[in-house]
Amino acid sequence: LFLMISLLCLCKELKAEGIQVSASPLPFYNQIYSNEIFDIHQDREGYVWIGTTSALSRWNGKKVENFYNDYSHPLLLSDNSITYITDNSHYVWIGTNRGLTLYDKQKRHFRVLENSYLRNQRIKYVMTDDDDQVWVAAGKRVFCYAPDATQEQLFDFSGESDSVSINSLYQDRRENIFTVTNCGIFLFDRIHRHFFRFK
Repeated sequence: LFLMISLLCLCKELKAEGIQVSASPLPFYNQIYSNEIFDIHQDREGYVWIGTTSALSRWNGKKVENFYNDYSHPLLLSDNSITYITDNSHYVWIGTNRGLTLYDKQKRHFRVLENSYLRNQRIKYVMTDDDDQVWVAAGKRVFCYAPDATQEQLFDFSGESDSVSINSLYQDRRENIFTVTNCGIFLFDRIHRHFFRFK
């Protein structure tokens, strides 16, 4: 209720200053497989990827293509429920409720990333840093992947608390990487390659 009142006041204030605010539906709204959208990401090639609760969709500016597991493609994605999407020079990285799927930009095909921990974990966040590495947060762990996904480094936060849960990742303008958890914020030490509690 407070948010609605605040938005109405803001719109009235903007209108009083001569600024008009308008909203229109997404141009691809009626083409996507589900209207329960979790994430939208535009990749470096210009495609718009839409993550929903039951499919992954890609808009090329004219039409939408939907991707999901079914009887003819049972292992296309690690799961049909998409949580986060990012991309780097090699792949579109698709976080789901049960692991991580990579879309190879050159070969134009999907593959589920093999990682025994991530396989049944809900991906909480996926982020590409300024070095083209991809950071993946799930459960009590953060993984840092090389741009081509051939190498990974694991950061385990389970020692912080039995109930620790990673909620988000962030890189600031100075290229510092932060992990936001329910037990506080942690900063990545690039020299010693570990996270420490940010105070």
